[in-house]
Amino acid sequence: MPRAGRNVSPVIFHMLIARLLMGLVLTLKLASARAAEIKLFHPFKGVTWKGSISISGPLIEGDAQKLVSLMISIKADFFYISLNSPGGSVIEALKMAEIIREMRAEVRTTQPGICASACFFLWLAGAHRIAGASDLDESGWLGLHRPYLSSPTGTELSLTYQTQLMQAIATYLEQRTVPRRLIDIMMRNPSNQIYWAKSRDINEIGTIPPDLEELYIARCEYQRDAQYSSDKYTRQNACIAELQEKTRSAALRRLSGPRTLKPLPRKVE
Repeated sequence: MPRAGRNVSPVIFHMLIARLLMGLVLTLKLASARAAEIKLFHPFKGVTWKGSISISGPLIEGDAQKLVSLMISIKADFFYISLNSPGGSVIEALKMAEIIREMRAEVRTTQPGICASACFFLWLAGAHRIAGASDLDESGWLGLHRPYLSSPTGTELSLTYQTQLMQAIATYLEQRTVPRRLIDIMMRNPSNQIYWAKSRDINEIGTIPPDLEELYIARCEYQRDAQYSSDKYTRQNACIAELQEKTRSAALRRLSGPRTLKPLPRKVE
């Protein structure tokens, strides 16, 4: 994704801008006509017995159930979840994020592609999180901005709902150990503008959520700096995979049950 000041072909620039705006100007009418595509694909040549899950396009009501149905159909046996979405419904994104968290799924932003706005919650929920911060990275860009009411009225009640929504999202992010600096950046950026995460931002959030990292340390003697292909690296990864398999089996049994969220103002994006 180009940053300000780069020399970019006007045609490519306008194509990218149009792509970003898809998730920022969704109305309820538009959302009813477009939905995220959630499907299985095979990212590794010659490996057809197991695939990965792709989530692409705007997030709308019903996408969480589509994700559940796919996971049940493949018995939650997949490599990772690929994300390429401009955002959409915050409420639906939070539902999907909880499913991803329960499954302890690895998440990757697609290159070329973006994971912006409400899609950020899906990425944040991953047990192993990969995103890009430059045009040369193998993963797509991560974009942040404040959540917003999709149908604001300009009344005092509408303004109160917007404030409550921002406070609720800030609390949610704090509970998931997102640095306060990044929460402030998110809330400072209006809904029609995106802050593209830099390498520093992604590193501060971390590849693995802190609570999971501590579990891996306790159960698998996990070390961040274990050298790739070393015996220790192989052992800790095997241990983590075993923990993941047990967790997914339990989560799979819960997926068909009702899912509830703490109340958020209605009609949010």
